[in-house]
Amino acid sequence: MPAASNTTVNSRERLIELFRQTRHAARREELFRQARAIVREHLGNRGRVWAAIGLDQAPCAMGCRFCSFASEWTQCREPRELAAEEVLRWARRFMSDGADYIVLRTSEQYSLEKLLELGRDIHRRKPDHVRLVANTRLASDSQLAALREAGFHGIYKTIRLREGVDTTFQPAMRLEQIEQARNHGLRVFGLVEPVGPEHSDEEIVESMLTLREKVHTGLVGVMARVPVEGSPLFDAGAVDTTRLAAMTAVFILAMADGFDDVEVVCSHPPHEDILRAGANAVVVEVGAIPRDTAFACAEWRGLTMADARDLLRRAGYDA
Repeated sequence: MPAASNTTVNSRERLIELFRQTRHAARREELFRQARAIVREHLGNRGRVWAAIGLDQAPCAMGCRFCSFASEWTQCREPRELAAEEVLRWARRFMSDGADYIVLRTSEQYSLEKLLELGRDIHRRKPDHVRLVANTRLASDSQLAALREAGFHGIYKTIRLREGVDTTFQPAMRLEQIEQARNHGLRVFGLVEPVGPEHSDEEIVESMLTLREKVHTGLVGVMARVPVEGSPLFDAGAVDTTRLAAMTAVFILAMADGFDDVEVVCSHPPHEDILRAGANAVVVEVGAIPRDTAFACAEWRGLTMADARDLLRRAGYDA
């Protein structure tokens, strides 16, 4: 069989066939090697770290069936918000420890004005190579323009798996936001997410093609759904790491002839197998986490910047 890197792999049928091949260990390892080679060719061998700060935690009426903030089942009854000085302290700490991206993540209720002010403060303090990204609520056209003016390099926006079914957001609304963000010079980053064991190869492939052809994502990768106790999808369980690694490799292959627009390939959750499949970045998080019922006063699940760098080095990256 010809190597995937020498074959057009961005067709729906070819990608589904690659998923079938990942069920076989020897072929899966070969696809991992091909994906890793594509990432090295385009992005070099330097590992990267995204440092995400969750600014606020509050019951949310949007009711996404996987989110710990959804008002119907959240264990967070009292809103909680990081003070501006805490956000800046975490941002300074992450940047001094070598973060490549600082991500400010908010709920749907968070004030855009507060986010803009924090963005301006961090932008004034950050080294040139650090990129500032917003992961925030639905915003108007003028608000998206303001994010760019405040110093944000990009925005996290994706069309989620089963959007409009497991969420109350419609894909057309998401796409409109994404197009507006791009029009204002914001780099759009999106993952295939939130992945659970119930999602078929066909669904995953559709998401990859949407991210490639409509979102024009600067971020490649998948994010696993974390089962949130009390949520409607809790009993569906979690996807295994081997499957996540296979998805990552196939997504890289799907993007192979458009990789000049890709900035980073993410492992979420951080895991050596996913890095071995081609991911070159991990995420360190603090604060409000929509995949957890507790507010993370320290690094989520104990993964520090030093741990992230060590994980990348063990996977063969310069970090």
